[in-house]
Amino acid sequence: MSFKPLVLILAGIMIGVPVGWFLRVKAPPEKSIIPPAKTTTYTSLSDEELKDRSAQLVAAIRGLTRSFYEEDNRMRMAADEKSAGVKSQAEQQRIRKAWVEDSAKLHDTFMQRYKDDFWADAVLVRQAIVARIGPCLERRILCCSNSQRIFSASNRWQTVLNFWRSR
Repeated sequence: MSFKPLVLILAGIMIGVPVGWFLRVKAPPEKSIIPPAKTTTYTSLSDEELKDRSAQLVAAIRGLTRSFYEEDNRMRMAADEKSAGVKSQAEQQRIRKAWVEDSAKLHDTFMQRYKDDFWADAVLVRQAIVARIGPCLERRILCCSNSQRIFSASNRWQTVLNFWRSR
């Protein structure tokens, strides 16, 4: 029995696989999921006005979020005070379960308030911004949003360096 066919098959696999990796079909770049912005109140604004309006919208959404957390913490502290005076494990679980249900209702209420008051404006502002910066920068912003602290710190350092180099 000859080992020549076996060696040729192994050599073909060892050479063919890396060549196949090199010649593989590259995936096309992703397309933006959001369609281009149509004419809305935000697309007709100047860059400075859009920046101001988006900052106001973000501040309002953060205020809504802050009020939700304050109310939820108040409810949690009230539940903790109730359960502290109770020695029965079953009663403590009942109080905790009631707090979880109340917290879920509160969350649903605040989510409905967000949808009613801010959701449409947030979508329109995002579309207007994406239309101005383009889908390539949008993708970079989305990819880098998880590492925002690292990039913002390095950008600050780069700004300081550029300032001192220019002097």
